[in-house]
This record gives sequence, structure tokens and C-alpha cells, in this order.
Amino acid sequence: MHAWRVRLSVHSFEVDLLRQVLAADEVSRVKRFRFARDRNRFIVARAGLRRILSRYLNSKPAQLCFRYGPHGKPYLDAPSDGARLKFNLSHSADLALIVVARGREVGVDVERLCYDEIDMRVAEQFFSPEEIAALHDLPPLRRCDAFFTLWTVKEAYLKAMGGGLGIPLNRFNATAFVTRQVVSLSLHGESVGDKSWRIQRLRPGAGYVGAVAAEDPFQLNCWDWPGS
Repeated sequence: MHAWRVRLSVHSFEVDLLRQVLAADEVSRVKRFRFARDRNRFIVARAGLRRILSRYLNSKPAQLCFRYGPHGKPYLDAPSDGARLKFNLSHSADLALIVVARGREVGVDVERLCYDEIDMRVAEQFFSPEEIAALHDLPPLRRCDAFFTLWTVKEAYLKAMGGGLGIPLNRFNATAFVTRQVVSLSLHGESVGDKSWRIQRLRPGAGYVGAVAAEDPFQLNCWDWPGS
């Protein structure tokens, strides 16, 4: 399984070139962004996704066709090998993470750390009692890191599942991720289907946290796009 880090802050002339590989529906989404910075980040992230996937499929980036599941998760409209290629994209501020695998569902999330005071009302709405207690026990700076770590873990798992989940997030106990790098899923003893899931924390850059979720077991290799 491969994870790619994509820097979204590029020169304007590069953005214009990257925009040319986008499909019509992606260009329409670009136009809905109010600020140029957000438009440019979206263009770079989607073009990066197309260019990375095209390497695996030996095709041109502009020729890739995406379809979307009932909860918005994209997949490739492609025969044979392309249909087995699974991927997911997440971006926050100036950084994107793209994860690619064959024959297994994957999810990824990345968040930029915000060192303002964490609103514990958000945690109380989405986190388990164990997670809330763990956050309260931490000093402010560590609490921020732990909050976003837990958030990315939950988001990555939801995206691996396709965006829909019958089990509420506050019953998904991920407290162990605050101190451990890789953990198998714990859901208070409830079944999550016939698949075994595993989640790995990432440190994709200074001031960012991330997580990758996929069917267990997996070995993750990480690269930068484009490579240095």
C-alpha cells in the first residue's frame, strides 16, 4: 500500500498547467470556490491524484474517469486492473495525502494542527467517553495533538468504509492511537462486518497529523509527489 504526500502551494503557472488534466465536473467544482487559494489547492490535489493513478495504470491523467459511491467516495470507472486499484485523497491547508492500494478498500485523512483552545463540545459529540476522559487529562498543547489524531483516525476509517457507518463515532474507541502508531480497530465488541481493519497514524509534515485505514494486514510505503 502506498501513501503519497503532495504539496499544494505551487506557482500560478503550474496551477494553469495542472488544471488542463481535470475533467469537466472537476472544473465546475473549481468555479464554486470563493477564494483563489482554495481553488488552486483543489486543482493541485486533484491533478496530483490523476497523475499518480495514471502511473499505476499506464494511462494519461486526463483520460481517467471517476465515479462516486452513495456517500461521495470516488472510484475508477475502469476495466480489469483499474477496477482493483483503490485510492483515497484528503487535503488540509497546503498538504494533501493520497493512498493507493490494489484489491482492498482504503481511507486517509490529514489535518493541520490548530493550537487554539480545543472546543470540547465537539469531542463530546463525536468521541467516546474514554477518548473524552483522555483529552481532559492532557495539557493544552498535547490535547490539541491528541484531538486531531483521534479525528483523523475516525475520518480515515469512515472513508475506508465508503463514507457510511451504522455505528456512531462515539462508540469507536481510538484512545490507543494517542500513544501508539498502529492499532487494530476496537468498537466496544460490536461487529463491523467480516473484514478486519487496521489504522496507522502518520506525521506527514510539521504541524500536520494524518491516518490511513485499510483492511488488515498492510505495509505502508510513503513518498513525495513529485519526488525530489
